[in-house]
Amino acid sequence: MAFAVNGVYRHADLTMNDLEAQLGSWSVAARELVRPTLERIADVIAAEPPHPPAHEGLRHELSAFVSNLLGGASVGSPATP
Repeated sequence: MAFAVNGVYRHADLTMNDLEAQLGSWSVAARELVRPTLERIADVIAAEPPHPPAHEGLRHELSAFVSNLLGGASVGSPATP
């Protein structure tokens, strides 16, 4: 990460709690956007095919990142099947 999110610099270590804490430091409304935004991102990942020249594993990786966050794990936790 080029900046810290709730004091966390490594992308793989970020959790939804970190995102909520960071955005919550800006406003309660911003904090409340985290879960619905991640859920919407998950919907888009499932519905939209990646651009043809995109990395072959893009959809799987993004889906795992979002799933990890929504499940309370860090972004870089081992992917669930």
